[in-house]
Amino acid sequence: MNNDKKVVPALKFLVLVRNGEFHEVENFLTSRGTRKVEAVGREFARRFGQRRIAMLCSTTQPARQTAEILSKKLGDLPFEQHPCFHSEYGHIYPSQLEDAVRKVDACGVDHEVVILSTHREFVEQFPALWGRTHDLRLPKAVNFPHGSARIVDVLNGWVTKLIPIV
Repeated sequence: MNNDKKVVPALKFLVLVRNGEFHEVENFLTSRGTRKVEAVGREFARRFGQRRIAMLCSTTQPARQTAEILSKKLGDLPFEQHPCFHSEYGHIYPSQLEDAVRKVDACGVDHEVVILSTHREFVEQFPALWGRTHDLRLPKAVNFPHGSARIVDVLNGWVTKLIPIV
């Protein structure tokens, strides 16, 4: 759905990855969580390997580990950690949203794909919130599993779910 959007110049895909499943106590990815993220990374390499990609992530260990795995699958793609991509107790605060939108838009000036390694609330809510600032109607999602992704085609508003089975 194309609605005279205010989309940043190069950005074609906004991709959100929920961090892989992790051990609650030790706070690092489980072997199953690692396998799911590796599968997502392989699919990203297949879909986006020839495109200009930027990756951003939350500052939490599971999100960082997820970004590290994706980075390796994408040819050691560098990524930037930022606290604005960390959601707590189901909330994305207005100032945090503004920072996150600015970061994504700044990357979208020169990159066709922006990948966020983040948490459930961001994966489920951020595309709709980001879309509102760019005149796109994007749906929220619910109960998005660890190690899965939402791929938003920002040119037409299509959203694809990528949920690996491992």
